[in-house]
Amino acid sequence: MLATAAMASRLASMELLERHRRSLEELRTGSGHVLTRVSSPAAVVDRAGHVAATSGLLTQRRVALPDDLQPGVVHLHGIGDVTVEPLPGGWLLRGPTESPLGTRAVLDLDGEPHIQVVAESGPWTRRLTPRHAELLLAIIGAGDGGLGAAALADEVFADPARVVTVRAELSRLRRILGGLLLTRPYRIAPSVSVEVRLPATGAALLPGASAPVVVRARERLP
Repeated sequence: MLATAAMASRLASMELLERHRRSLEELRTGSGHVLTRVSSPAAVVDRAGHVAATSGLLTQRRVALPDDLQPGVVHLHGIGDVTVEPLPGGWLLRGPTESPLGTRAVLDLDGEPHIQVVAESGPWTRRLTPRHAELLLAIIGAGDGGLGAAALADEVFADPARVVTVRAELSRLRRILGGLLLTRPYRIAPSVSVEVRLPATGAALLPGASAPVVVRARERLP
């Protein structure tokens, strides 16, 4: 039994390593091209700081990132000041620039919901599920103060007790948005300029959705 348990442990470790390797490879393939748009030294890292691709900024395989990392100019130990930009699944770290343009995001609900992000290194777009669109609509509407899980459950499900469901959905959403979405409370990073693009009529806003936050938004439209 001991030998079987040891073998199972080794197999589990190998599976975790393989998943990590695939995750880094996907990040390298999907986002590594942004390095060609950046004139300064830069690197693409995952959310834990593992380096997927670099162009002169890093020599190590992992960089220590603070837990509360946000877009903007950040001082990283052993590296110095870098400009941090969110990427799907990770971050772009750039050598300091004299006038960073910052990051802009548009939650587009005019048709199929999606979010557009524009940063110094270029734009990217991700489609959203209707549930994720509802959550973002509530979070953006709350402003800098953000919302806790119970308040979001009330905004989306009209039931503040459904915090487990909300946290699970927000965990999936953060895998898409990375550092754009902060926690405790849930809010958009203050360094990100964000806007919501709504359809011309209330009937066209997330058809079929019954979330209170959506119902109120429809009432403000023709």
